[in-house]
Amino acid sequence: MWKSVLIQRAVPLTVFYLLLIVAAISLDYLLHVAHLACVGRYMGFSGTAFLVFSFAYSARKSKVISNGTLKFFLWLHCKA
Repeated sequence: MWKSVLIQRAVPLTVFYLLLIVAAISLDYLLHVAHLACVGRYMGFSGTAFLVFSFAYSARKSKVISNGTLKFFLWLHCKA
């Protein structure tokens, strides 16, 4: 029973995802307690930019974007 895919893959991923949500809510709470709620707005902008950079590599790999080298987009994907 312990060797099923559900136990080995899905349960740990679900736990880590829930921990990520708890960490985000905890960070938001701490920022509000410290009266730094405005910092969260800027974290949202930078997080969105990182997702766009990451998406650019996937778009270049599937040839949606034809400009630029795949090596550069991979570097951008890894660093962002």
